[in-house]
Amino acid sequence: MKTIRKVQKLLDQKKKVEKEIEMIQNNCKHENQQLKFIYPNPISQQTELRWVCEYCEKPLGIPTEKEFKKFITK
Repeated sequence: MKTIRKVQKLLDQKKKVEKEIEMIQNNCKHENQQLKFIYPNPISQQTELRWVCEYCEKPLGIPTEKEFKKFITK
């Protein structure tokens, strides 16, 4: 029974943190962007290259083929 309460408490904390991150990302102006590999699906270990805000880490877009090639050749 103790474990169930602990898990529920952690899930509640996770929900609060996710909500706070969402609020920060929604209020961010995303002035600086960088190409970065991210995990778009938390369940999968597969990464994808995306434009991401340097400040709030919000994924903002998919790079063009030219941007992708330039990034890979660095």
